[in-house]
Amino acid sequence: MEFTEHILERYAERIQEKTKKNEIKQFVAQNRDRIKSNIQKLFDSADFLCQTKIKDHNVTNFYVNKDGWVLISDKENKKLITLYKVDLFLGTEFNKYYIEKMMEDIKEKMSAYDYLTQVEDENKKQRNNDIKECEAEISSLKTRIKWLEENIKLYEQQNSESDARLKVKKDEVQQQIENFVGARIFE
Repeated sequence: MEFTEHILERYAERIQEKTKKNEIKQFVAQNRDRIKSNIQKLFDSADFLCQTKIKDHNVTNFYVNKDGWVLISDKENKKLITLYKVDLFLGTEFNKYYIEKMMEDIKEKMSAYDYLTQVEDENKKQRNNDIKECEAEISSLKTRIKWLEENIKLYEQQNSESDARLKVKKDEVQQQIENFVGARIFE
């Protein structure tokens, strides 16, 4: 695992209580391997809390140990970025109790969220399939409507042709009657 310079400096500042910038840098330079080893131990004792994106930062992983140390790694868990302690200043035992209960509560909520995500993904998948079926049905109905509209035009054309044939025949009969009786029939 890689360690950023930032986490090494935060270790010197927050665990070794070095306060001045030069003092922090000197401590890190003289104790780099020991700091890395101690940070690795903190990380190994921590439980995964979540993977999330905070503000404009990249996606990161959060780990918390029973003593309240939060360690943040990159998305791939190849590099430790920083560390800090959750401390309510109400005593060690209360802090441990608080951290334990918060971890339980967060894990329970994350589990519920993961389950809901799975259910909703399945529902979405089914709805997307339903949408595709509806779209296919709409397409089929549009094709059917177009075919029916074309049939209507054809039937209307056939009716017009039929009316024209009838008129021709009627006119022929009327002409023959007029010729036979010698008078024009008025309608």
